[in-house]
Amino acid sequence: MLDVLRKAEYFEHLTDGHASRKDHTLKGIQDGWVMAQLAGIKGKRLLEVGGGNSRVLPNLKGNKLWNAEKFEGVGNGPTAPAELDNVTVIPTFMGEFSPDVPEVDVVFSISVVEHIPFEKYKEAFADMARCIAPGGSMYHAVDLPLSDEPLEVARKRISLLTSAIEDTGMNWRKPPAVTPDCIFTSDMASNSDLTMWMWARISEASKHASPIYQIVTLNLIADKPL
Repeated sequence: MLDVLRKAEYFEHLTDGHASRKDHTLKGIQDGWVMAQLAGIKGKRLLEVGGGNSRVLPNLKGNKLWNAEKFEGVGNGPTAPAELDNVTVIPTFMGEFSPDVPEVDVVFSISVVEHIPFEKYKEAFADMARCIAPGGSMYHAVDLPLSDEPLEVARKRISLLTSAIEDTGMNWRKPPAVTPDCIFTSDMASNSDLTMWMWARISEASKHASPIYQIVTLNLIADKPL
């Protein structure tokens, strides 16, 4: 599966309690999607990639939990860890092939993949696939800028994600449903205009993009063959 999350699905996550009604940001939307995918999982080994002071791992009790995170503040992330019960922090970036990363059943990330340089996608996804046990899965919620005309950054992100997954030998849960030339449509769950304004005030790149782009979530699911 590789597709943009639509409002109808996000509304279901709000109704079912997987998404927080208090968090109106894209991360809140993405948290809800990930929690919906992992709902009911018990007795599994779960690795969050770049989880920072994770909002999701504390809700996944009954599993063995790891967080691959260096706390270097990438993408305005945290620079120091908070103490999270039953979560083991591994100071690594995916693509470094750290021997400290265990074999797990699930790898997931929220608003992390877009911070990986394009030229490192292949290594990062190869490393994640390496850590997944046969029959395991990966779930990624990825920020994707869109406009009313195709954007080059979206073209590259979608194309490179598609090839990175296929190069690992992982299988798509469903065939990709989004094309590199996709544009923003009103049925897509997206950041609020207030959030876009705030980004424009703290990021030089966003000063131009925020008034004319929208940020949606590109959701990716792939499974490792048995």
